[in-house]
Amino acid sequence: MKKILFVCDGNTCRSPMAKAILEQILSSKGMSNSVFVDSAALGKTSLPTAHENARRVIKELYRKDLLANHKPKSVEKVCLDDFDLILTMQERQKTMLPKNRTFTLKEYAGSKGDIADPLGPDLEIYRKCRDEIKRYLERVIERTKVVTG
Repeated sequence: MKKILFVCDGNTCRSPMAKAILEQILSSKGMSNSVFVDSAALGKTSLPTAHENARRVIKELYRKDLLANHKPKSVEKVCLDDFDLILTMQERQKTMLPKNRTFTLKEYAGSKGDIADPLGPDLEIYRKCRDEIKRYLERVIERTKVVTG
């Protein structure tokens, strides 16, 4: 079984959204049992759950509150050696993680740049972030065999 870890700063917005989206993509392809997906924070976790707006935009997309039970955690709480692939949201986040299997999401999808942090009250920024993450995850699946082989 492949293991993928998404990493962002606080594990309340981008990385949990990426986890939920990839799990839904895998489920739609009948591949839920072939890949384990998790998420974690590089920094301190500032909220006890996923950000309310992250939960809302994921629920809008999938009609389920897929982040209802999300509990933010630090990368210190996971064994990085267990993961085949680590995908960060920003270039600067890569420097603190194992070099041989850590990439930004955009880099792994064949592009450049960061997934901007949507922090703040503007729901539209969260929607744009969610859609950008989904678009790049779909590219990852199209471009690579990371998920399928």
